[in-house]
Parts: sequence; structure tokens; C-alpha cells
Amino acid sequence: MAALVVFELYDMGKLLFRLLLIPFLFLSLYSCTFGPQPDKIIRATVEFDEDLKFGNIEVVEIFKKRIGKISNNFKVEKIANRNQIMIEFATHYDSDRAKKLLITQGDLNFYEAYKVDEITPFFEGINDFFNTTKDQNISPIFDITSNKGRKGGAVLLTALEKDTLLINEYLSLEELGKKLPTERRFVKFVWGRKEKYTNSFSLYALKLSEQLKPAIRGGVIEQARQEFNQMSDPTITFKMNEEGSKQWEDLTGKAFKNHFQIAIVVDNEVYSAPSVATGSIKGGMSEINGGFTLEEAQDLANILNSGSIPKVNIVSFNVEKLK
Repeated sequence: MAALVVFELYDMGKLLFRLLLIPFLFLSLYSCTFGPQPDKIIRATVEFDEDLKFGNIEVVEIFKKRIGKISNNFKVEKIANRNQIMIEFATHYDSDRAKKLLITQGDLNFYEAYKVDEITPFFEGINDFFNTTKDQNISPIFDITSNKGRKGGAVLLTALEKDTLLINEYLSLEELGKKLPTERRFVKFVWGRKEKYTNSFSLYALKLSEQLKPAIRGGVIEQARQEFNQMSDPTITFKMNEEGSKQWEDLTGKAFKNHFQIAIVVDNEVYSAPSVATGSIKGGMSEINGGFTLEEAQDLANILNSGSIPKVNIVSFNVEKLK
């Protein structure tokens, strides 16, 4: 009997010890901060173009959302009587990454992309123009391109960065624009992101509405998340609101029927141009595959969730190392 009492007291003691231990475990977990710890304080001032008149409460709130995703210790304030915002935050981000987070507009749009076959006659017209005016057999665009696009695809050509400015100059000539067929006058030529292994850029021709607008504006994005695709590459998935879901269903259905690609464009740069293989996409869900690093995908998802801002310039940027 005495032995039984001893064992019961021993078991009760173990149970009491475990019950007392639980609050301490929760307290320890609560006080722990996971992930990289801040090693610096960044203080920056950004300025908006005067004619935009946009540097107000709305943009302050967008910056608070962006910075709040990466720092628990931050301050964002509009500077009185100036078109400027002061931003201060503790972070582990390096300077370049932090600057990009501050100046990226996050202007997301979706366009119908012309096929290379539809635009090639225009490029041939450019060649004819230069050969007529300069009386020599030259191909001003194709002579400096790395590769021509594949038939039926959205990539018109690829070029090295040093050649993109000259190609842009050719494409902006007013007399050459008249060589586009009337039904294709509403076009916008946009470069894609730099290719990781070739350091080249792909050129796309994007279709504009008669109001010079994209097919879908990015304001319909309800949520964006950084995820991984089947190849374990970082991607961004997004979900649209009800209005955007209907527009996306219509656009993807049209793309499937007419066999064109949809260009996903952020800040006037084509991130990807997927084709639609299985008909219209319902539910407003899709994915951006842009050859991202993990950091790039995380930051762009943050920016898309926070909302877009007008163009800003960094007036001052200072870094204080934490001890």
C-alpha cells in the first residue's frame, strides 16, 4: 500500500511539473524571432514628380504595408509642405534590395501579345525604308539582334542591352509607325527581363485598346504569394477579385481560341508571356514565372499586395549599422 502511494505521488509530481513547464515553453516560443535579424537601420527620403500630386496619405499607407512586411520597427511619414515621404526601418536587407523595394512602382498589367508573324512585315518595312533612303542593302534591326523569334510565338527578337536603345530609336520614328497595318496601329513595343544565361532581352509587341489601355489592369489583384513551381523555381501566384476574375476568364478564353500569348507586365517590363493550353481560366487564379531569385519573388509579391505607387526618386539614403 505504501509503495502504491509513493508511485501515485511520483506520477502526480511529473504531471504537475509538465503543467508548469507548458507556460514557459509558450513564453519562450513567443519571445523568439524567426528568420534573419535586422543588422542595420535605413533612413530614406523619396520624392514624387511634382505634376503627379500623389505624395499623400494613400501612398504613405502603401509604403507602410510594404515596409511592415519586412520590419517590425519602422516609421513612414509625409514631410509637411513637400512632395516627399520620409521612411525609416530596421532590416537585414542589403542597400540595393532596400532601394528597389522603395522605388519599384508595382504597376501590373496584362496584354494580348502579337505573334511574331504579325509584326515581321513591319520590320521588313523598316528595312525597306532605310534601304530606300540610304541607298544601301542593310537590315538595321535584324543585323544587331541575337535571335529572331519563333513562328507563332510572342517574342519578336532578342538583343543585347547595348543594342536595345538603337532598336527603340528605330521603333519610335514616326514615319516608320505608319508602316504598321491600320488594325495594328494600337501597339506598344516592350522589352522583357534580362535573360539569366545570355544577358539578352526579348522584345514583344503588345496590343492596346482604342483607349490605349491594356486588356486588364493590375488593380484587380486581390492577393499575391511567393510559391515554388514543379521545378522548385520561385514563382508568384495571384488571385483576382470578382471583376478581375471575369476579365481573366474572357481574356484567357480569347487567347485559347485565337492562339495568342498573354503578356504579364510589371513597370513596363514583360515578366512572362504564357500561352493558354486548356481553355478559359476560371476563378481568377494564375502564376507569374519570371526567372526570379527567391528574394525577387518575395519582394514582388509584397509589392503587388501592398499596391502600386507613382514614380519616385530617392532624395537621400543612409545606412546605420546596428551594434
